Amino acid sequence: MDFLSLIGPTLGSLGASAAIIGLIIFILEAVRNRRKRKRMQEAKTPLESKNRIEQIESVSTSLKNILGFVESLKTEVVEKEHVLVELKKKHREAKKVAELDQEVLDIVQKSLSGVLTKENKKQARLNFFLGLLTGLIAGAVFFILQMVLK
Repeated sequence: MDFLSLIGPTLGSLGASAAIIGLIIFILEAVRNRRKRKRMQEAKTPLESKNRIEQIESVSTSLKNILGFVESLKTEVVEKEHVLVELKKKHREAKKVAELDQEVLDIVQKSLSGVLTKENKKQARLNFFLGLLTGLIAGAVFFILQMVLK
């Protein structure tokens, strides 16, 4: 009998046993890897959720900041509108005062021109009568001189 014939059946069963043990180890390793991947996915999911929540909170904060900025701009526009309304009101009042001042100036000018016209008329009358009187006196002097020299 040959050494191999003696060991052959033992080696064959040993090979089969090793194959079965290898298959069992492979199955156990596959199950273990599957569980490990599942745990990693479960562990990854809360991280993703946490990251998403942080992103949402960040976006929410940004939106609140933008809303605050828009509100401040809105307040600024309202304040500027009030200032504009006040300036328009003051402009209308100043325009009325300017028109009244112009009317008063026109009235004073007319009054002064009326006074000046009255003064001019008085001056013209006075000059007329003085000229007439001077002419009469000159005529009388000339008449007297003519009589005396004759």
